[in-house]
Amino acid sequence: MDSIFLLCLTLTGCPPNTPLSDEDLTMYTGGNDSIMYAFDIKTTQIKWFYKTKGSVISSPAIFNDAIFFGSVDSCFYAIDTATGKLKWSYKTDGSIISCPYIQDKTVYFGSTDKNIYALDIISGKLKWKFQTNFFAGNSPIVENGILYYCSSDQYVYAINANDGSLKWKYLTPMMISSEPTILNNLLYFGTIEKKIYAINTDSGTINWTYDTKNGVQESITLHNDTLYAGDVSGYLYSLNTLNGKEIWIDDLVGEFGYLLSPIVKNSIVYVAGGKRVIAINNRTKNAMWINRHLINDIHGYISAGPTVTDNFVYIGAGNGKIYNINISNGVVKDSFITRASEYQPPFNGTVNAGPLITTMQGKTYYPGISGHQK
Repeated sequence: MDSIFLLCLTLTGCPPNTPLSDEDLTMYTGGNDSIMYAFDIKTTQIKWFYKTKGSVISSPAIFNDAIFFGSVDSCFYAIDTATGKLKWSYKTDGSIISCPYIQDKTVYFGSTDKNIYALDIISGKLKWKFQTNFFAGNSPIVENGILYYCSSDQYVYAINANDGSLKWKYLTPMMISSEPTILNNLLYFGTIEKKIYAINTDSGTINWTYDTKNGVQESITLHNDTLYAGDVSGYLYSLNTLNGKEIWIDDLVGEFGYLLSPIVKNSIVYVAGGKRVIAINNRTKNAMWINRHLINDIHGYISAGPTVTDNFVYIGAGNGKIYNINISNGVVKDSFITRASEYQPPFNGTVNAGPLITTMQGKTYYPGISGHQK
């Protein structure tokens, strides 16, 4: 294994090591080699792969014995988790980079043909579609029978999840590329206009806003009564969810740049950006560790994740590999190699889809979900 440059910055030292084991787990991810992979995490080997006709940017979702994802080839796929065989596919009129959301045997996603789709999860038949005014590349969320969608057309939509009828919509000053998150009847999202919003889910009215230093394009993470978000320049924010009051800001601009969605587990915030991964104590803002090992091994940047299990942080990279990093000390344990790793600069193979990880007991770890079952 390559040498690891690791920095532990806390006065109290790193937390005790957790067992270096993610036994009996399967990881699903895809990239610009047009393939969805299923990896055996114990052996790091490919269990099966399914080839589409376009890049796989959409992180998958799982229901029973199938995973669901979209492709730039305009199709949405349901694949058997045991065999990697196609169950069904549905063709739209645009690329699908939106991550699916599953509820009540319905799978929801967006397409660059401007539509949000609701499909029957068993048959793949269309239940309804709702047209926005621009590419529907973001991912929806469903809560209490209402689908919420933050759109590149500057609107936030609240749509009846059963029939696709509009409940309300809210116009922001600029396009939105952040997915929504919900807690206690408030919808949270960031925008490129340098704001974080909290909107009432029933009425579509503003509860509060917070001015950031730069645009927020990745999903916001909620943990207890605290909101965490990173912006495109490298600032990490911790805010009170009830009133938007600032708890702290961490300046990671020099080392990290564009921050992916943070994840919180056991009071530690895990953040990836640029070529590095950091673990931060969410109370003190102290860095528990920083992993700079990936800086010489990635063609440009960390491209997907992070996904956090009980033992590891999983991230996808611009070299066509996925890494699992010990959550206790930041040490890389394994790398998982896709066919995209065979690409050569300047056409580097990238893992675009945040890893979805499942256990044999039925627990699922999603990218951007703080170590909990979705």
